[in-house]
Amino acid sequence: MTQAGKEKDRWVRRLDRLTRTATGGRLRRLVSHPGRYLLAMAWQFLVFPLCRIGLPVSRTMFFGQRLKVLLPAGTDLYLLGGKSHDSEIRLARFLLETLRPGQRFLDIGAHYGYFSALAARIVGPEGHVLAMEATPQTFVVLKDNLQRIPGAEARHVALADEVGEMTFYTFPVRYSEYNTLDVTPYEDEDWFADYPPVEVRIQTTTLDRILPEYQPDLMKIDVEGAEHWVIRGGVQALASHHPPVVMEYLDAATSGGGHQEADQLLRSLGYCPYRIDAGGQLHACPDIEGHLQKAGLSSDNLVYQYQAG
Repeated sequence: MTQAGKEKDRWVRRLDRLTRTATGGRLRRLVSHPGRYLLAMAWQFLVFPLCRIGLPVSRTMFFGQRLKVLLPAGTDLYLLGGKSHDSEIRLARFLLETLRPGQRFLDIGAHYGYFSALAARIVGPEGHVLAMEATPQTFVVLKDNLQRIPGAEARHVALADEVGEMTFYTFPVRYSEYNTLDVTPYEDEDWFADYPPVEVRIQTTTLDRILPEYQPDLMKIDVEGAEHWVIRGGVQALASHHPPVVMEYLDAATSGGGHQEADQLLRSLGYCPYRIDAGGQLHACPDIEGHLQKAGLSSDNLVYQYQAG
C-alpha cells in the first residue's frame, strides 16, 4: 500500500471513531473530552448569551490538520475534530473516496475551512483548493487556517448571479454558519428575533467568471439559501464545464424555494442528483423530497453529476 493509501486508512479509522462519539450522545462527548466539553458548554449557554462574542480555540481535525474555530459556532469541530451532523460525516467520507492527489477543489461558502482543509490534505501540494467566504469575520479565521496548508487559497468574496456589490446578512457567531445573501429560510426560526442579522455590503462575483479560469474537479456550494443565485450566475460556464457539484439541499418546507430552484437549474443543464451513503458512495436520487422524508431529514448534502446527452 502506498503512503497516501496508509494515510487515508488512518483518516477513515479516525472518522469512524468520530462518528461513534458523535452518535453516542452528550455523555459520550463529556467522557471523551471532559475539559473541552465543559468549556464549550459554559461558553455556549452561560457566556455567549451575555457577551455575544466568539471564543477562539483550536483543535487538530481527524485528518491531522489543526484549525482555529470560534465557540460556540465551532463546537463540534472543537469537541470531535470534525463535523458531527450525519450529512457532514457522509460528505467527509465522499471526499475521502472521491478526491485524488493533484486535483482541484472549489469550496463556495467555506466558513472556517473544515472541508477546504480536508480537501487540501487529500489533493496534496500538487493539487489546489480555492475557498470562498463572504462573512468578513469568518474570512479572517478561514484565511488563517488555510495559509498554513500548501496549495490552499482563501478569497473574501460572495458568489451570486452578478458581479458587483450586494447586501449580505450576518448573525452573531453562534449562528454564523447561517450568514447569507437571503435570510428567508431562517425568519421563522426560534432564535431569529433574539439574534437579528446585521446588513453589510460585500463584493460579489459569478461562477461564469470563476469556472473557466479555475476548472475544478469537484465543487461544493453551501451558501445558506442563496444556492440558486450561485447557479444562476454560472449557467453559461456550467453548460461548458461540467464539474460534479456538492450542494446542501433544504426541503421545500424550510428553504423558501431557493434550493428547489437551484436543483431545477442544475437538472436543466444536464445534471442528476445523487445521495451519499454511509460509506461515501453515491446512489441516484431523482426524488429528493421523498428521500428527505423517508430519511427523516430536513436537509442533506447531495452530489450533482453531469450526464452527457
